[in-house]
Amino acid sequence: LPTNEKGGDLSLPAVVRKMVDGAESWDAVVSFCEDVISPASQKETVEREREISNPFPTRSTRTGRRRRADNAQFQPP
Repeated sequence: LPTNEKGGDLSLPAVVRKMVDGAESWDAVVSFCEDVISPASQKETVEREREISNPFPTRSTRTGRRRRADNAQFQPP
């Protein structure tokens, strides 16, 4: 089972039990979630805006055997 640095149980059932145990525990979980989710959300927003503003999006390229097979299909006549 996952534990915190003090050895407390961090399994989902244990966390949910603690969340509904009282307002203080609920507030602690809300604060933690906001601290974790907010930076990730901001990062996604910045990436999305960058993708929208880029008129030439990067394309992933295949390497190795699959690339050679793909290139062979598009040889000039």
